[in-house]
Amino acid sequence: MGDPRDMDELLTAADPVDEPSHTVRRAVGLGAALVGVGAAVAVGLTSGAIAAFTALVRAAMEHWGDQF
Repeated sequence: MGDPRDMDELLTAADPVDEPSHTVRRAVGLGAALVGVGAAVAVGLTSGAIAAFTALVRAAMEHWGDQF
């Protein structure tokens, strides 16, 4: 594998990288992920509420169906 000093020499001899950090890209990715998760939770809650309301209406219709 080589001596660890060889790696240190390579790193000190390498040119420094002058690139901007990826914080904006990470922030956009995190924002998109949070929006996606929020939308999925909203859809899940909405469909659950609709299913519960439908079950309640069906139960009411079976119980008091002839009075409507």
